[in-house]
Amino acid sequence: MRLNGWERLWVVVSGLYLILVALVAYTQWPTSERTRHRDEFISRMPAEFGSQVDSAFGSQWEWKSALGLPPDARVKTIFESDGTVRPDMTPLDPRITLMATPVQFPNDAILQIRVRKGTGEVDLRIPQAYWAVVKQQTRADGMTAFSVAFLFWLIPCAVLLLAGLAVAWIRRGFRREVT
Repeated sequence: MRLNGWERLWVVVSGLYLILVALVAYTQWPTSERTRHRDEFISRMPAEFGSQVDSAFGSQWEWKSALGLPPDARVKTIFESDGTVRPDMTPLDPRITLMATPVQFPNDAILQIRVRKGTGEVDLRIPQAYWAVVKQQTRADGMTAFSVAFLFWLIPCAVLLLAGLAVAWIRRGFRREVT
């Protein structure tokens, strides 16, 4: 199959536009760290773990505002994206009995998770279950982002091709046939 000059131009323009769309999709690709907290994440956790979450916040600002904490308050337990938990080793006042402790995640979400009776520690399966739900949502968001990027590329290229074919058809109608 031989392509004429206009068809070759369409192939080049479509290829360049594909590179542009792929670049934008790459920079905006969803990651677990950029997936904002939603309340549905708690309900998607296994029931035994979801019931241990007292409250959930999308950011430190929400957490501090809702609980009336001072601006310099900080989370004592941080869940890393590789699944490890980094606790703050600052000793607590022995007169304080913890009911729940905040755990911060790489997506900036903070969950108030009930502590185990007697130990005052968080069951590590709960943050891992939450992070698994976030990763699952990130994969779903990735499929959506791919579909949207593909359509952003396909539709303009198809419109450009159809417009070019229509112009060529119209031009052929004005040509005089030589007999």
